[in-house]
Amino acid sequence: MLLKNFAFSIILSVSDIFSSIGGYSNPRTYVKEKPGVSPLMPTNFLLENTIFMKLSDVTTELPPYREDVVQVQIDAMRQKQYENFEK
Repeated sequence: MLLKNFAFSIILSVSDIFSSIGGYSNPRTYVKEKPGVSPLMPTNFLLENTIFMKLSDVTTELPPYREDVVQVQIDAMRQKQYENFEK
């Protein structure tokens, strides 16, 4: 088994002592990496590299807000897909 650096992963360690034949066998343990981030990640890595700011702290540096609508023509393939989706 190839081991990686599991410092910030969620690791599930499972011990299996029940045999599929209906009896007990020698205990075996296997490790499975689960999706997600370890609770150690925010405290050990992210917090020391994070700045907490309010929007009012940076609004003087932002350009004025502007919202424009730009209409574009839909190509034939996407038009057909859109019509099929609408059905």
